[in-house]
Amino acid sequence: MYMDSSKTVENKAAQAAAQAKGIEYNCDDPKLAVPECFVAANWNGGWVGEMTHKILTSLGVNVIALTRANFSQEVFQVYEGSSSFTRCVYEVRLENVDLCVGDFWETNERRRVSPFTSAFDLDTMTLLTMPAGTVSDKFDPVKFLDIFRPFKAEVWALLLGMMVFGGVCAYVVELGSGSEDYAYEEGLSSPVLRHLLGVTKSIYLAMFGFLSGGPTHVTTGWPGRLIALGFGVFIYISVASYSASLVSFLISSNKAEGKIESMRDLKTKGGKLCVLEAMAPLVTDVTKANKLTFDNWGPATEKLHSGGCIAAILGKQAYQMLIVAQDSQFSVCVDKLDPKGHSECADPIHEAIDIDLNCQCSDATRDPATCPDECPYYHRYCNILEVLDGDFQLAIGNALPVNQTLMDYVSAWIVQERLNGNVQKLRKRYVTDTLPPRCNKKKTKVSGLTIEQMGGTYVITSVLIVLGLIAQALQLVIYREKREEGAAEGAAEG
Repeated sequence: MYMDSSKTVENKAAQAAAQAKGIEYNCDDPKLAVPECFVAANWNGGWVGEMTHKILTSLGVNVIALTRANFSQEVFQVYEGSSSFTRCVYEVRLENVDLCVGDFWETNERRRVSPFTSAFDLDTMTLLTMPAGTVSDKFDPVKFLDIFRPFKAEVWALLLGMMVFGGVCAYVVELGSGSEDYAYEEGLSSPVLRHLLGVTKSIYLAMFGFLSGGPTHVTTGWPGRLIALGFGVFIYISVASYSASLVSFLISSNKAEGKIESMRDLKTKGGKLCVLEAMAPLVTDVTKANKLTFDNWGPATEKLHSGGCIAAILGKQAYQMLIVAQDSQFSVCVDKLDPKGHSECADPIHEAIDIDLNCQCSDATRDPATCPDECPYYHRYCNILEVLDGDFQLAIGNALPVNQTLMDYVSAWIVQERLNGNVQKLRKRYVTDTLPPRCNKKKTKVSGLTIEQMGGTYVITSVLIVLGLIAQALQLVIYREKREEGAAEGAAEG
């Protein structure tokens, strides 16, 4: 069964036949499918279609071509979901189909239904969101505070706390060293005031050291040296992290603020996430109630754009076609009584609308942006933002659902094609080289470093400072014992 999909599995002969007859091309609709839809040799287009056609031809098997128009009544009784891809997997289970051709995800749920071939590609996901509001380029004094944005507020608070803590500890262990870094005003009669001024001076040196990029306290013993080493680690990591994050903020050309900054942000805000039905079980950070599932990429993206969800996840080819290149055509149900918003309306009375992101005016010389009546959805998704979340990593292997008898044969050929680099070449030829970016794509602003990301710095610094305090305590004990021994010896001599 061939899963007709632009640039993935294509039938150019059927497209030409439909055009010659002056009818809409649709091999998945029994009423519109032309005879060329059911000729296996015609399904040799698209990066997956061409690969599979080569494999089946090499195996010399007799191929009977089927499409979504050939779904059995039986499969609708065992699978009630909306994904036509998962439905094809069940057709293999029912032995109505031997091989499904398309960029199928090999999920655990599908694996339990049918065998799969060896994986031929890896589909990496992208997290998307909409702008939080209109961005103004007018002068805003608040932007002067952007220099503090590389760190979250709690990180700045902990930085200040570590400087105070380090300064106090340095004063305690070096108080009797005679260094002017820890000296206080001898003329002051109050011991408390004298020590308070000494601690203040030590804290000042700690802050000055942080801002100047290195410890500034003079140390005379190992307790002080350990504390200085810990404070040096603290300064080095903190300053380096701040500098790297600040550069990301200052050189970023994107000024757009997204509705979310990370998957964790989505979970905190409790917003809806638009995903394909087969992907939903893989996204464990979001509750089932907050997932809106769809039968195709187009409807999921449209729901995000219309505000039905605050984030969506797209595969790499869908992201390239729908967001970067704005080169896709699909249908979506916009009936208010049909909340799903899938490719087709549940009520056959209502028809889904067609969305063409790269449509052309009847006058080919005109810019499609100047004919909104003819191209109302032209480059509709250019304002959708990619979320830069380093913690979000989701990838799913692409493989073909296959009958157990054919599995080893087809898998062996797929492995050979992959090792020869043919799969990558086909993807490049059909997808990468044909989908140039048409939008000035933006990403969400880089999120400030959190306390969790900086936590290791504080742990190392604290350990070294504590070791310095322990060394100071041991040193005091040893010195006291030596003094006592000296005093005892002097008394004996007297």
